[in-house]
Amino acid sequence: MTARTRPGTYEAIDTIATIEIDLNLPWSAVSAKKEPVVLGDLPVDPCGMVIGDAVALDSWVGFLPAARTVHGLADLRIWGRGDEEASTHFGAQPIPAFHTNRLHGWLDLPVEVAHERAAAINRWAVARGHFAHMASVDLHSHQHLGWRAGSTR
Repeated sequence: MTARTRPGTYEAIDTIATIEIDLNLPWSAVSAKKEPVVLGDLPVDPCGMVIGDAVALDSWVGFLPAARTVHGLADLRIWGRGDEEASTHFGAQPIPAFHTNRLHGWLDLPVEVAHERAAAINRWAVARGHFAHMASVDLHSHQHLGWRAGSTR
């Protein structure tokens, strides 16, 4: 493995620009050329390094809006103006939140139940003049579960 650095964008320190890893895999399915094939950018912030396992990354369930769930579960968050009232009315529980100290909802619901409950909360919110998307569903993607693991408990 080799790495090249360049001056950092946000700080005056060198940061990793490229990492080359020889996976000893044939490129015939990707390119007829013998030189390396660029797979894309891997953003790395100056506080750490990310090393990905190419085979494991093939099974990554990501963060796109059409992302699927890893195991059929989702989290439901209630937030915005009127969230305390909605949380009390619907019996939501305090849940961990990375970006705020107060957040209510439910963890580990079946996806269908999460969507049905969110729709009911949002209908309730609109009827009371609150934010139309007060309840949001987060499918259990690897991206979301990573975020959740790093949230304040």
